[in-house]
Amino acid sequence: MTDDPQEKPEQGAGCPSGPPNGSYRPMDDPTLSGTHREQAGTQSLPEDLSDEDRIRTRLVSEVRGIETPHGDLVASEVLTDLGVGDGIVTATVDCSGLASDTADRVGDQLLGRALAIEGVKHCRIQSVRREQAEDGLAPNGAETVIAVGGAKGGTGKSTLTVVLARLLQRAGLDVGIFDADFEAPAISELLGIDDMVTTTATGTPAPALKSGFQVVSLDLVSGDRPMAWRGAMAHDVLADLLSNAAWSDRDVLLVDLPPGVGEVTETVFSRVPVDGAVLVSTPSDVSVRNTTRTAGLADAHDIPVAAIVENMVSGGIRAGERTFEELLETAPGTPEKTKIPFDPAIQRPAAVEFAALDTETECCFNGLAEAVQIHLARVIEDLPTGTVDLSGLPERVRERQAVLEYGAAPDGPRPLVVADDDLPELLESEFDRDFEVTNLESGRRLVKPGGEPA
Repeated sequence: MTDDPQEKPEQGAGCPSGPPNGSYRPMDDPTLSGTHREQAGTQSLPEDLSDEDRIRTRLVSEVRGIETPHGDLVASEVLTDLGVGDGIVTATVDCSGLASDTADRVGDQLLGRALAIEGVKHCRIQSVRREQAEDGLAPNGAETVIAVGGAKGGTGKSTLTVVLARLLQRAGLDVGIFDADFEAPAISELLGIDDMVTTTATGTPAPALKSGFQVVSLDLVSGDRPMAWRGAMAHDVLADLLSNAAWSDRDVLLVDLPPGVGEVTETVFSRVPVDGAVLVSTPSDVSVRNTTRTAGLADAHDIPVAAIVENMVSGGIRAGERTFEELLETAPGTPEKTKIPFDPAIQRPAAVEFAALDTETECCFNGLAEAVQIHLARVIEDLPTGTVDLSGLPERVRERQAVLEYGAAPDGPRPLVVADDDLPELLESEFDRDFEVTNLESGRRLVKPGGEPA
């Protein structure tokens, strides 16, 4: 199994000049600020606009007027996601960089402006994943993140990422793919994607869609223009295209890492809440040795390895003296070892029919997918469907939102995830009923209504 050969882009002097393409606008695009925003708030909307699009457009204009010390709610990345459905606005916020009084003010204004829009029945303010507040690069809308890494090019890492995505999708998971190989992205070509990354109403990147996958890759933003990434550039691109992208309810996001243990891989491992890694190597000495370095980097950042893939076995690559047993010993966690035979049919992973594969190859792939699913089951908190996370909100906003969820939400009452505080006692007093409280492994608490009101 191999990745399609690609030429490396010519190394440029830095970021390309001008906008990446005609569809995508970064979060700090000047057309989304200042006078343009004021005009957008006063322009009449098309008559054929749906109620959801009308509410979303109005609300985006309104939140642009809520200022923080770092700019408006969108520019400061306090508002990380915005959803509208059945008259319910769901605003996901990251208040970790705000003082408590500022966060309280922002919550008040966001709630008031949302409820003032015609057609809005309820405003649900919820917090981002805890890891995003801590590390700043969590992909909002993705429940878990699996990094697929290898220490050198040509090991079939990108091809395996696409195959794994298809297998996880076949198992019933919603999958996203982020191509972090900025210099030689391959995912879009392997999947046959023609659409470019576009921009949502809030100015965030909207992933391209292909066969049910959501995909973000730099070549779907910049086209074929050459570029090089130095210093903080890689971090900025990851922040804009990975953490700010509008991933929609992905069970798992696969991040296809570049070869080696360079700056992009280090940034992903240190700043993104990676739940596990899949390492890919060929049997050669050089590949095994370098993959051991990747395993060491994962270990340094407490990232467990779900599986180690020995790829292209008996495919003309000479097995060296370094063994995969040594690699398994250095990898953190309890990785499953998988051998993938060389099979030319996998060179086009988006189109291959698994039933047409050699039986041994299909069994190996199924074993890999099962290992990743077992690993994901270990790291995911078992929360009821529809749970609202309030744990990262400031105290006053958290208390008010909890009361609104149980007293005013048309689709409530929903289970709540809260911090380790006295919020359940407040709810019991407010609604004169018992609430079930479950302590989670993360130190937070799950609150659900118990019996009927007294």
